[in-house]
Amino acid sequence: MLALPTLSPFVQQVLDRYETRSPVALAVRVALEHTFAAPEIDAIFEKTRRMQYDKTLHFSTVVDVMAGVVTQTVPSVYAGLVALGEALPVSHAAFYNKVNRTETPIAAALVERSARKARALIDAMGGQCAPVLPGFRLKIVDGAHIAHTERRLSVLWGCSAGPLPGLALVIMEPEVMLVTAAIPCEDGHAQERSLTLELLSHVEAGDALMGDRNFCTTPILFGVADRKAVSVIREHKGLPWHAVGVRKSRGRIDTGHVYEQKIVVEGADGAELKAGAAPKSE
Repeated sequence: MLALPTLSPFVQQVLDRYETRSPVALAVRVALEHTFAAPEIDAIFEKTRRMQYDKTLHFSTVVDVMAGVVTQTVPSVYAGLVALGEALPVSHAAFYNKVNRTETPIAAALVERSARKARALIDAMGGQCAPVLPGFRLKIVDGAHIAHTERRLSVLWGCSAGPLPGLALVIMEPEVMLVTAAIPCEDGHAQERSLTLELLSHVEAGDALMGDRNFCTTPILFGVADRKAVSVIREHKGLPWHAVGVRKSRGRIDTGHVYEQKIVVEGADGAELKAGAAPKSE
């Protein structure tokens, strides 16, 4: 039974009725309302904001409209504003201004808070997927440069290239199929490795950080190891290392014979990090 102690007996009876007739639809609605409760979203905004304020247009209203666009409930932001009608307390222009000026720490905090709430529901229902790496909490990180935008600013009219809005690193945990952290960067020309410190702040003991070769740097590899975690990262040709021990055969695959060998990654000031080499085929 779906028991919520804060509800009156009458309301609980209504929920029980819907639970019997449409349990999946009811569960989805309760989960969404639990995860995106307006008071908590507004509290995140107030706690994290630097320059913006929350006087007339609440941040939860912005999130509500954008959630409708993301879930394709409405085809566009404008359609979402039209659907709100008189419930929208500001003009359309004021709404767009608030969206455009959303500060990156607010967006990052919203992702992390929503993930925590959703994870609690998944854990309570036993909905975790089978672990990919038993004994470790796998975190897959990837970076993406946001596509260039139109040259609407007059200072860009004489430029042939489109302006780059920024870069974002995203961490996904396959065991719960959630994006648990986002690291936004307003510099569209930044590289993934420029956000090393921000990335390492999301690595904890027992984690396994997986990524492509853009994350194969000595600061990241040594930083992960210092946090009692492990790395599963594709080798970058610029990584300094040397092989140790004996190369061991691990059998054949469709493309050739697979061998495994331990390596030592060479860090700054003579530091060394022992690691297992990625399997290679011949």
